[in-house]
Amino acid sequence: MTLWGLADRLPVGLARFVVTCAGRAARLLEDGETIAGLTVVHGPGHTPGSIGLHSESESALFLGDILNNERGIRTPPWNVNHSHRLALQAPQRLETLAYERAYFGHGPAITSGADQCVRAFLTRRTPVPAATA
Repeated sequence: MTLWGLADRLPVGLARFVVTCAGRAARLLEDGETIAGLTVVHGPGHTPGSIGLHSESESALFLGDILNNERGIRTPPWNVNHSHRLALQAPQRLETLAYERAYFGHGPAITSGADQCVRAFLTRRTPVPAATA
């Protein structure tokens, strides 16, 4: 799928931002930063800079690779992560967000009650201890 085909599937505000930024210099997004109406949620682990994007106004969360939904909600497998420990901790950042719909980098979207589904997954799995200094 081309950038333009992808842009057709995105919410209008995000699509406008993606198309407007095409060809500009890349920069790191900060956790909590708002860009095109979306709030950045850092979720490093799969890659050092993994993020999700939360749209409160659209009640949607774009999870990228923080979680996948290929065979039910899961964290990325250990063999594809930059840091498996961080990848297991990253989904905990989603616990306090409210969203009806969730879009995953892999697997089908959840279009109703997504935050409840993600919280149920987080409750079922073994807690991941934070790193100690």
